[in-house]
Amino acid sequence: MASKTRGLDLRAQDALLVEGRKKGAVFQVVNCELIARDGKRLGGGTPLAGVVTGLSGRELILRYVRVPQVPDWQLAKLMEFEVDEISGQAGGSLSADYNLLPIANEMTGEDTVLLALAKDSHLEEQARTIETRKGSVEA
Repeated sequence: MASKTRGLDLRAQDALLVEGRKKGAVFQVVNCELIARDGKRLGGGTPLAGVVTGLSGRELILRYVRVPQVPDWQLAKLMEFEVDEISGQAGGSLSADYNLLPIANEMTGEDTVLLALAKDSHLEEQARTIETRKGSVEA
């Protein structure tokens, strides 16, 4: 059974909407649409319902953080502290999420956490672009 998916690549001057389907291990592009970034031209064309988009490069910060083995509520507090510290250095508000990785340092008893951060301004810009094209944003 083939499954369809659509991805949106928001670039500096335009955006690229790619639709494809997966058959086994092969992904086949079936449609590609170049979209202008100015608000006047974003109203037409394919609606962006159900597209997948992401961040890359300077829009995204990924960090591996070593933390002591603690209960979940303490880990949440540690990550909140880490995000606040990075937010102060980044010069703006950040959205963040983290995941405890299954990598434990047995010598030190520390856990490894993958922390992902993005500036809220980048996320808001993507949300506006998607909503202009009759799409919705889910976190």
